This record gives sequence, structure tokens and C-alpha cells, in this order.
Amino acid sequence: PGAQTLGYYARSSNLMLMRVRQISGAVMRVVFPVFSMVKHDKHKVWYNYKKLLSITAFITFPLMSLMYILGEEIILIMYGPAWIEAIPIFKGLCFLGALQSIGTYCGSIFSSQGKTMLQFKIGLFLKPYMICGIILGLYSNGIMGLVYGYTIASGTAFLVESYFVMMVLEKKFLLFFGSFVKEAAIAFLLLIFLFILKHYIQVENIMVLSLIVTLAGLSIYLLLARMFKLEGYLFLREKLRIRPTVKRLN
Repeated sequence: PGAQTLGYYARSSNLMLMRVRQISGAVMRVVFPVFSMVKHDKHKVWYNYKKLLSITAFITFPLMSLMYILGEEIILIMYGPAWIEAIPIFKGLCFLGALQSIGTYCGSIFSSQGKTMLQFKIGLFLKPYMICGIILGLYSNGIMGLVYGYTIASGTAFLVESYFVMMVLEKKFLLFFGSFVKEAAIAFLLLIFLFILKHYIQVENIMVLSLIVTLAGLSIYLLLARMFKLEGYLFLREKLRIRPTVKRLN
């Protein structure tokens, strides 16, 4: 690909993936001390890790669904018509963003459990594998092949790392998926809802269209989150709850 195409990729990646990493990084900085404090109790580490995955998925999964549906509008609003070729790249990175948002915590578990050497050995295999996936994708289908190759390789690496994390915590691998399966299912339903909504809305102004889709998506997602009692929803509701103060009568 030419320099201009690589520019589209870099801008799309920065706009979407960097935001996801910032969210995960901020949460990880807060939670890592908790992992360290309870490192000798694998049950407590697993409990906190599972909760962390659920809360992060609650935030990032619907965000990725929304960004995929509004990919065209986001690029046009942020950068203008000159960057229209970045739209498929931006949308193609959304699934990768969802994976990376929860996959980034594996390192914290390895560190808290004193398994950095195991993490290093896993990385010796996964890093070259991911590079090969990117190169093969790039040469097979250009920049979009790079996106797909990167996504597939990252997905595989995510599964491998997660498998060893669960092995370190002495938990069954399938329990890992149970931490965010409801969030993933509801985010998928949200994606379908937003796709249908956007298709039938007859609004030419992209700012107004984006606002309508975002507000509608947020409303339906919070409704589903409340119905299915998602961990992230319950956690945020508890944190944001205003407790009334009762004045004593003397």
C-alpha cells in the first residue's frame, strides 16, 4: 500500500484502538494493586479478574458496535470527505478493539502471580505469529487484508494467552468466556438494532443522524443491561447511586 493508504490506517487505528487502550489502561492501573494484594488467593484474583472483564466488556463492546454502525459519520465529522477511504479500515478495526479491550489484562494476571517468565515464553511464540498474520494479510489483500490478518492473529493470541491465564488461576477455560458472554450477546443485539434503525431513519444531516442513533442505542442498551443484570451495569449503578442523608431531629 502507498503512503496515503497507510495514513488512513494510522489515523483509523489512533482514533479507535488508542481510545480502547486508554479505557483498559486506566482500569488496569486501578485494579492491578488489588491483584497484587490478593495474589496468594487465586479464588479472589479470579473473582476480581472476572468482574474486571465484565465491566470492561460492558463499556467497550457496545462502544465498538456503535462505532461500527456510525463509522462513516465519525470519519466524515472528524476528518472530512478527504478521508472517506479510511471508513472501511475504521469499521474493520472495531472487532479488534473489542478483543484488545479485555485481552490487555492478561499481563496483569501473569505479573500478579509471578509468572512473567511464562508470559515471556508465550510472547516468543505469539509475536512472530502475529507479525506473520499481518504480513500475509497485507500481501493477500492490501490494507484491508492487513486489518483482517491483524484481527485474526490477535484473536488467536487472545485465546492462547487467556488459556494460560486460566491455567495459572487453576480455573476451567470455559469459565473465562462466561465472564463476558452476556455483554457480547447484548452488544450483538445492539449492533442489529442500530443497523436497522440507521437504515430506516431518513435524516440527511450526519450530526443529527449520529445523535439519534447514539441516544437510541444508549437507551436500548441500558434497558437490556438492566433486564439481564449485567455486572458492569450493576457496578456503575452502585457507584453512581446518590444516598440521601437523613438529618437527625434533636
